[in-house]
Amino acid sequence: MLKECVQHGYFRGEGCPICGDESHFFMDDRELDHMARILAGILRHFPDRYGITVDP
Repeated sequence: MLKECVQHGYFRGEGCPICGDESHFFMDDRELDHMARILAGILRHFPDRYGITVDP
């Protein structure tokens, strides 16, 4: 699961690894996997369509 600490940003796990705060829930593992697959597809197959320049 992905959570957000107000002071230290995003992290995976139950509590912020820096301050230990419980923080705010952002995405579960299923949503993270789905988002990663979408972004990988965009970067591999359609970078120009989304205005992304990829280094060779």
